[in-house]
Amino acid sequence: MLDEVLFADDGLYDACELPAEVMPILRENFRRIQLPDYPMWASTDDSPIRWYSAPDAILRLDGIQNRAWLHARARTPAGLEAIRRLLPGRWVG
Repeated sequence: MLDEVLFADDGLYDACELPAEVMPILRENFRRIQLPDYPMWASTDDSPIRWYSAPDAILRLDGIQNRAWLHARARTPAGLEAIRRLLPGRWVG
């Protein structure tokens, strides 16, 4: 269910390969959702899947290695831009 919300095609989603040095910023600014670690179906290299939230955002981190994929959804375009500024990386959107 969370994946459908996260990947909806409405301009409020983006993704980047998160550099390892930025991961502490993610943990400091977003609350980990109390779901168990999930394996990534496509690759064990991208495991575990962990979910994070903020009042106007939901994020999914695929793996804990350097350049793990971070998927982000915000409630507004300004909220998504705030995530991009807070977590520097090569955002695809």
